[in-house]
Amino acid sequence: MNNENKPYFDMLDTMQEEGSFNMMHGPKMLREMFDIGKHEAVAIASEWIKSKTVKDKFLDKSRL
Repeated sequence: MNNENKPYFDMLDTMQEEGSFNMMHGPKMLREMFDIGKHEAVAIASEWIKSKTVKDKFLDKSRL
């Protein structure tokens, strides 16, 4: 994650932890809370999802 995305990633992490939103609404929430454009919001949300996927790739599935 680059530092410029930290506030966005923090908000998306909070949304995920609270479980109050479907994460498919992440870009919409980013646009509303940070007043950014649709394409930028989708790009940020995509990077956030990729960061989660990379972390989870090495998760020991036998412990689930």
